[in-house]
Amino acid sequence: MANNKKISAGVIVLIIALVLLIAGCISLLSSKEKETNKNNKPETTKKEDTTTKVEPLDLKKGLNNSNNTYSNPLDATSSAYGLSMKVNSDKTSVSLSIAWATFGPLVGMTDKENEVKTYQITGFTSKVKNAYVGSIGQDITGVTLFFLMEDSTVSYMPMFVLRKDDLGNIREKMNYTDDNFTVTGLLPKVKDVVNLYTVTSTSGVSSASTTIGATKDGSFYDLGELFTNKDF
Repeated sequence: MANNKKISAGVIVLIIALVLLIAGCISLLSSKEKETNKNNKPETTKKEDTTTKVEPLDLKKGLNNSNNTYSNPLDATSSAYGLSMKVNSDKTSVSLSIAWATFGPLVGMTDKENEVKTYQITGFTSKVKNAYVGSIGQDITGVTLFFLMEDSTVSYMPMFVLRKDDLGNIREKMNYTDDNFTVTGLLPKVKDVVNLYTVTSTSGVSSASTTIGATKDGSFYDLGELFTNKDF
């Protein structure tokens, strides 16, 4: 009887030892599996911030005219002088509405006082992002429409063209038809523009309005220095 008890006790001890051994093996295998999964887990790649910071406009950083001084910057808008523009959904044309009750008297045209007519501006070589009514010079004949393209270049269209008559006199003619307008073209050498402003440009004692195209680093182009509305 005593021997049977000793055998039973030995069996129990053996069983306990086996259980502990199996539990230890399971725990070890589980730890190794977790470590393996941890090592095999794909590394999370941090996305680089490719957004270029846009610096504030610096009116001392003119890119194409260092002789003038600039002041009083205002964000250019899509509406002014009775002109209002909207980029169409195709982004290759722009709708221009002219409220003649406002624009007509400014240009000496009173036969359309109560008329509001919408025209289409076409002829763009790339997609239009925003449209602006700008001003160049000292009077209404300097009104120019500017278009910021999706590739950060700038297209333009003067509202008036200067032409010579048969006697050689310079005449101002409105640059429009009863049908549609065609954009004049891209401004040369202008790139990386992010916004347009109207400012005061001063040379000596003479001041006039102009429109500038600001770039990401805060520098700018004087757009009025890059084209002429003379047709002669």
